[in-house]
Amino acid sequence: MYHIIRFGLFLLAYKTIYTTCLFFELLLDCSLQSYSAQLVSRLFRLTYLKHTESAMLSRDRCIYLVNHKSWADFVCDIHLCDNPIALSRYMVAVAFPVLLIGSLISDNVRFIRKDKSAVASFRRIMDSVYSKSDYYRNIMIYPEGSRFPETNVNPIKKGALIYSFEKRIPVQIIVSRNKEVFVDEKKLRVQSPVIIWTYYSDPIDPMRFETLEKYINHVSRVWSESCSIVYNETDKFIPNVIQPRCAPLRSRPVIRISLLFTIFTIVGSILSGHNWIGSAHTTPAPSSWSPRPPC
Repeated sequence: MYHIIRFGLFLLAYKTIYTTCLFFELLLDCSLQSYSAQLVSRLFRLTYLKHTESAMLSRDRCIYLVNHKSWADFVCDIHLCDNPIALSRYMVAVAFPVLLIGSLISDNVRFIRKDKSAVASFRRIMDSVYSKSDYYRNIMIYPEGSRFPETNVNPIKKGALIYSFEKRIPVQIIVSRNKEVFVDEKKLRVQSPVIIWTYYSDPIDPMRFETLEKYINHVSRVWSESCSIVYNETDKFIPNVIQPRCAPLRSRPVIRISLLFTIFTIVGSILSGHNWIGSAHTTPAPSSWSPRPPC
């Protein structure tokens, strides 16, 4: 029973902090999800370590390829990738409805469908982000296609790599361990404190490869080597210090204004209703006026 309560507290803390950051994103017109991820990490005492041979997190135009382990990914990977645009499926919105709200307000999360239109939807989203030369927020993708908490190394799908090769966009592999230990949604367990071990590969530029096949083989090999490093080496890690940043939003002004108007309308209605109820229960003060006696 205790672990179920902890799991519920995790969901409550995450949704409360994320929703609060969404409200300030509306006011400030900038993404604060890195701060929300850092607050949740501190609340549940997560320690982030990276391998001594890791590269730095690339701030240049690239695609982050991240291993998918559990619901903890929505906290840990947002922190490790420092404010990326997460690409996810609509089923995730069932567990985290605030992410769907966030997708309406800003570019923090983009959803794709798991049907015949998935490829077209994926390419449309990628084009909308990487077609802007001055837009530096990178997309974070889970190339395995699903969560694999039981196994350490899983084959990656080719869709993102094909797009990367065609558009000449580099990729960076980011593999972490113990995310499934922090949050295990199948057993409804949350454990803390937990150490998150991470390895960052060097950015892989597709322009270095003559054919798509060579590029996919190379990325797949680096992916397997990165997973092997994280899960087999534990004595070559140092603190992974990431300072969260406030990323400008390319938000939808009409939606932002509408949501702000709705929020202030609701708050105003609550306050005015409270004042009306308070005045209705107030006994009127006796009047000091009295009729004049007849002459």
